[in-house]
Amino acid sequence: MSKEPNQSEPIEILRELGLKEYEARSFVALTRVPQGSAKEISEIAAVPRTRVYDAVDQLQSYGLVDVQHSTPQRFRAIPVEEAVALLRREFDDRFDSLRESLEAVEPVGDEALESGANVWTTGGEEAITSRATQFVDSAEEEIVLVLDGGDDTELTPERLLDQLRAATDRGVTVYVGALSEGTYEEVRARVPGVEVFESELEWLQPQTEKESERIGRLLLVDRGKVLLSSISSGSSNGETAIWSDSVGNGLTIIGRRLLAAGLDREAENLDNAERGAGSHGETEGENRDG
Repeated sequence: MSKEPNQSEPIEILRELGLKEYEARSFVALTRVPQGSAKEISEIAAVPRTRVYDAVDQLQSYGLVDVQHSTPQRFRAIPVEEAVALLRREFDDRFDSLRESLEAVEPVGDEALESGANVWTTGGEEAITSRATQFVDSAEEEIVLVLDGGDDTELTPERLLDQLRAATDRGVTVYVGALSEGTYEEVRARVPGVEVFESELEWLQPQTEKESERIGRLLLVDRGKVLLSSISSGSSNGETAIWSDSVGNGLTIIGRRLLAAGLDREAENLDNAERGAGSHGETEGENRDG
């Protein structure tokens, strides 16, 4: 019996978690049967029979497989929930050890981190979202975020929206600008309490079909931390960003001026609306007096 297509995903995940190919195949095969001999597992997993024994020995050492010493030997996998919990604990322990060992490493060249040229580049949507959420979490007074909201990239993942909600709860003023109507409505619905405005930065987006890059998101926190990302259809990372967490460099100045454009127009519209409402009230009053 050959390996079926639906086994490929769990096998690949187990390999990413550190299991070797034959170990991953053998374990997935054992989860499909109550128990099995080396011959049966070989047929299900497409693993040479002689290699099944080595693979199962390793799986047993990890605590993932039980062995019955009969003739022939029979094997069974521990329940899936137990296996997942065991692997999660194993990796949690590894992450704890990694953090402790990295924190114990003596730093070199601290003065380099104090440099005024504190501008960095990050690639990949997940890494950029992590940086953005860190900035939002550190906010004390004001957050300004402008989103494109293109269909091919999720620029408003739930964890970023959670941080924006938390920021409004602790009294931070949050402005979110949208470069598209869909993003505008999405943010208004999902993050009540923020000031949503239509950004005036459409001119930053591609003006012709030949342009492959567009603005992804612009974030300014407390007028000092800034992140600007772009999305390229020809890039393996998809989204890349430049960011800085220090005041006084050129990137921060540019970010402030770009984001101020939309906010200034929004403030002007609100002032005009208020003046219009006031004038309307005065006119009604005059009419009544007349």
